[in-house]
Amino acid sequence: MRRRLLAFLLVPFILVAFISCEGDIFGTISDFMGQTSSNVYADNGLVQIDTSQGAEVTDATVSILAIEEPDPPADPENPTEEETADIEAYEAAYEEEVETIKDSITEALTSPTKTEALVEALSEPLEEGTTAPTKVTTKVTELETEYSIDIPEPETEGDLVTLILLTELYEEASPLIDAMNDLDPDNDPTEEELLDFVSDAQQVVNIVKTVSPAGAINLDDILESLIDDPDALDEILGRSSDSRSLSRVEEPVEDEDDVMLYAKPIFENVIAAIGTEPGTGEYEGQDVIISSNLGRTIGGFAMMRGTYEEMAPALVGSGVELDLPDVINYALSVVFTEADAFFASLTMPLEFEDVLNDMIVWMALSDELQETTDPDFIADNAGFDWGTAFDDFTAVKPAFNSDGTIRTTLDLLIEAIPSDLTLLEDALDDLFEPEPEV
Repeated sequence: MRRRLLAFLLVPFILVAFISCEGDIFGTISDFMGQTSSNVYADNGLVQIDTSQGAEVTDATVSILAIEEPDPPADPENPTEEETADIEAYEAAYEEEVETIKDSITEALTSPTKTEALVEALSEPLEEGTTAPTKVTTKVTELETEYSIDIPEPETEGDLVTLILLTELYEEASPLIDAMNDLDPDNDPTEEELLDFVSDAQQVVNIVKTVSPAGAINLDDILESLIDDPDALDEILGRSSDSRSLSRVEEPVEDEDDVMLYAKPIFENVIAAIGTEPGTGEYEGQDVIISSNLGRTIGGFAMMRGTYEEMAPALVGSGVELDLPDVINYALSVVFTEADAFFASLTMPLEFEDVLNDMIVWMALSDELQETTDPDFIADNAGFDWGTAFDDFTAVKPAFNSDGTIRTTLDLLIEAIPSDLTLLEDALDDLFEPEPEV
């Protein structure tokens, strides 16, 4: 019987496939992540670097909020000349400030010193009573409906900037997608137009990773945890301990111990990124996930998921090359935006937050107790067929179809990576193709 995985295990599955086809990935992962070194002259105060971009971004958001929004037309299908003029004037002023935000962020990301100053500016709390523009709140509502989640109200300058840029991206995507789908090659966007759009999308992803706890989930740490435990890596790759060939992935035994073996490093990193605090009630005396941070993380991943799904169709003609972290970021975004719905769909419904809390309690046990004890959400559902539950969950969600949004987006992201990812593609085939009849 072919291995079927839970939604939250999509990430380790992808990691396994990539490790198998790329070999010593951990030695090169920092290159993939595009890390930059600091400026030694700036660090020693010999050069004064302009770090005004953060202030420019926050000033632009203030200006956007200050623009008076026009009343919607009495008849949206037939607006009057005056109504049209008011809308066009608003959009022109709005777009000017958005361009300032984009340009300032682009400049700030050119050096660690500027980036640090930008992050500091974006971490400032919004003034009490700040309300996002109507078009932004409308887009947030659409995302919440599409992914069946709640996106928290923006609390910081960075939260608001991210929502503004995301809304702008969707507005940019609409005419591009229409042009690509109208079957008239004369209307196809130019490579420059697609490149500009993909660049804007990548900027949104970068800002989400900068201002949201989602950006603190570190691929390096996950891989290091796996690689530091040779037995875990052997189990994941389905190989004997005396064999170090990474040429292919064998089918591991499907049981709960196997799942927890390679899920643990993922959970450890996710929980550390979101943060914990002392629990109460049934978790008295234990640490629990910080609920508000979990909400912000899910909201951040919702924005990241939407961005990748809008960006993916434009990659083909843009000439842009991506890296593995783009695939992992998207996979994580699917996991986080679908987890609550998956656990709520079970015969004994759970909440993602409770699953994480049960994992925190279990991971605090000694290694010996972990070997003989399951996390409560598994122990309370002894004998439960998680694979069937995952199949049932995805069967009613078109996005999980073999030609659905998730698979299509992953395929397009992988195509943009200049490496041979055949095993990764095979792994996705295994996850998304229908289970064969026995």
